[in-house]
Amino acid sequence: MNNFKREIRLSIGGLSFEYPGFTVYFTVNFGDDPESNDTEIQIYNLSENTINQIRKHQPVILNAGYRGDVGSIHLGAVQNVSTSKEGVDKITTITSTDASEAWNDLDVSETFAAGTTAEQVLNRFLSMTGLSIGAFVLPNNVQYLRARTFRGKLRQVLKNIAGDCGAKLHILNEKIFIRPKSAGDDIGFLLDSDHGLVGTPERFEDEENSGYNVTALLNHRMTTDGLVAIASSTANGKFRIKSGSHKCDASQFYSELKVVE
Repeated sequence: MNNFKREIRLSIGGLSFEYPGFTVYFTVNFGDDPESNDTEIQIYNLSENTINQIRKHQPVILNAGYRGDVGSIHLGAVQNVSTSKEGVDKITTITSTDASEAWNDLDVSETFAAGTTAEQVLNRFLSMTGLSIGAFVLPNNVQYLRARTFRGKLRQVLKNIAGDCGAKLHILNEKIFIRPKSAGDDIGFLLDSDHGLVGTPERFEDEENSGYNVTALLNHRMTTDGLVAIASSTANGKFRIKSGSHKCDASQFYSELKVVE
């Protein structure tokens, strides 16, 4: 693949790495479920001194795109760092998550009085996450008519309460989104053969959704709940991005998307 117009800007703690300059590969995953979005980043041939400066919990900011259109595709924190040899190359692999430790690991158990609303319960548990609010819209703010105890992993408790209200919940770049299941953000972008679409969208159907698997030139706007227009021989219309990944290696610089109708 022609790398001529690629640009990558990576910040880890106080360190900065840019392509061109450093060889940086990545897979950035995203989706509309409550699981954390894990990102894997590989940087080639760093010095031992630089490797030793990369530590768990340091903030990670990854910007990528084509010249003149570069934007953020991942905000998170280092979870793990390892280095291996591959031929003459030394490859440092960093895994990063856009969730907090509380989101991933915290167990909760709290009882609320009869008459408490879902919004009140959600506000209590959201305050424990250490994450910002990206959206908070409940289709139905249910009232719990009896005293209710919520117990379990924080992220699962939040998902269940959102479900009681007919809402979906996901995290993205250290923000929590709770809103109606069909809601999204219009990114004002058309994917077609002249504007980033790679190949032909492939139809899929499963128990919950139907839509298309789509490959596009990497675009930082393409992320969870983005509403994107597609014009092709198979998919035509406006679709919501349910999940996907941004991928960069020696041969690809793409956004792979699962879009639903």
